[in-house]
Amino acid sequence: MTGQAELIPVVGFSSCLLQNNDITLIREIEQGHMIPDTRISFDGGRIPLSIREMNQWSSSLSALENQSVPLVIDSMDVRPVFVVVFDGTWNDREDSNSPITVPGVLSRELEGSQAKTPGLQVKYYNGVGTRVSMLRRWWEGATGAGTRERAEQALIDLQAFTHNEGKMPHVYAIGFSRGAASARHFLNLTEPMLRTASVDSFYNRARSFALLFDTVGTGQIGSLQLSIPPSTSSAIQFVATHERRLSFPIVPLVSSTSEKIPGQRIVELQLPAAHSDLGGGYGEGLEALSLAMARELLVRQGFRLPEQSVEHQAMLNMGWHNSDWPGTAIGNALRGLGGATNRHRIEPKSTALQGPAEEPFIAQLENAMREVAASKAELERVQERYRDKPAVFDGLSMRLMAQNNELVVSTNCPNNVKYDRRSRWFLLNDQPYIRLTEQNVLDAEAGRGNIWIVPRQNPNLFILKK
Repeated sequence: MTGQAELIPVVGFSSCLLQNNDITLIREIEQGHMIPDTRISFDGGRIPLSIREMNQWSSSLSALENQSVPLVIDSMDVRPVFVVVFDGTWNDREDSNSPITVPGVLSRELEGSQAKTPGLQVKYYNGVGTRVSMLRRWWEGATGAGTRERAEQALIDLQAFTHNEGKMPHVYAIGFSRGAASARHFLNLTEPMLRTASVDSFYNRARSFALLFDTVGTGQIGSLQLSIPPSTSSAIQFVATHERRLSFPIVPLVSSTSEKIPGQRIVELQLPAAHSDLGGGYGEGLEALSLAMARELLVRQGFRLPEQSVEHQAMLNMGWHNSDWPGTAIGNALRGLGGATNRHRIEPKSTALQGPAEEPFIAQLENAMREVAASKAELERVQERYRDKPAVFDGLSMRLMAQNNELVVSTNCPNNVKYDRRSRWFLLNDQPYIRLTEQNVLDAEAGRGNIWIVPRQNPNLFILKK
């Protein structure tokens, strides 16, 4: 910054809970003077995340928070909801000798919400290679035997539930690894039931939904239907971009040649992590962040789960687990000779539609209504949370906006924030913080505005850059 500053008016709102040292830490992190303390990453075979990779996680967290999702547990919808949770290979929530996975935790929390959610039924299926002899354990682990059978058992359970309820429920499938493959096969098995279910109104048409953690179908690809069927309104998958083992090829939600289905919301989050950093099983680290993201998503979709705060930066500082097996590096090097650089992919094959085709406009309208209902429910939860106390953000919020044809800054910390119009710098405690682009300024002048939000940072998680 050089020359005379041209400061614009600053308007305060709410309350600033940050002290001067908190403001200084936020600025020093942005300027790169303070960096995440990743020294703990070197414990337990973990690899530190780079600043760029941490930013990828933060961007994915933000993207998921801002992602429109359909409301599943809806008081305006008379259909019950049937949830199936498939654990990963060698993962069983009842095995006290191994850390519980993300689906294992979610299944217990979802089961705990059944009593206060009429019409909700939750079924958990332990992963392949569990509750069997040692010989069978290794056989199923190597071949994936049992992946299809678990999906077929879930279909039987769904049919029994449907018979007892007297109507076809909405279906929600959650799965990790080969369990995610079971979940996807299950969705395809249920598709004929969903497409032919009776409909009282277009809004309560029977639908399916999916939350998947790094789908792997090794050994069973040929016997599974892994495409996302038309009746699935929303499918979200967490993908581990740092998984390097050749026997863990990712199965994306859609193939490169698939056509978009009207009204369907398909989202894949590319996360710098190993396979079990997302689905769990290590017992610490990034899986806690993955669980928090999944839990928040389910809450936004109407499920009543316990709220648990996670210090995101602390989890990121722990890094990702090195999941390589002996020979992984050699195998990848050989792949590299052939030009392959990224994780191996196995694209799902499209399956033939069964039942009457759905009118695209109706599907789009219904999904839009479910997303609006989810946003309304989220607003009601926030209002309930702050019913007896003011909503105060524990961090820094700044907005550059047009007011009476002039630019102003709106912030919860007006004593610490300034904006120099001449240089386009935001200042914190009179020191440079971030410099805006010309487009940022044009957007603000046009009335679109820009908002920068930074939560309070824990000084114990950062160190001075040398």
